[in-house]
Amino acid sequence: MNRESLLVATLVELADSLVDNFDVIDVLTLLSDRCVEAVDVDAAGVMLRSPAGELEYVASSSDTMRVLELFQIQADEGPCVDCMRDGFAIVNRELVAPDAR
Repeated sequence: MNRESLLVATLVELADSLVDNFDVIDVLTLLSDRCVEAVDVDAAGVMLRSPAGELEYVASSSDTMRVLELFQIQADEGPCVDCMRDGFAIVNRELVAPDAR
C-alpha cells in the first residue's frame, strides 16, 4: 500500500474508532502503528505532558519502544524530554557520534 492510501485508510480507521466510548489508548496505539508504516521507522511512541508539566507514557508501536519511553521518563533525559523542554523537534540525531550523556 502506498503512503497516500495508507494515510487515507488510517484516517478512516481513526474516524471509525471515535465513537462515544472509544479508548484513547487504543486510538493512540493505532496511530503509532500507522506512523511506523507510513514513515518507515522501526518504532513510534506517544508521550503527553501532564498539566503539571511532566511527561507521561501513553502508547507505542512496540514493547521495546514502551521500555525506551519509560527509561526516558525515569532518567529525565532523552529526545522526548529534550523536545518538551526546548520546544524543538529532535530530527536525525546521529547516534554514532560521542555524546556527553
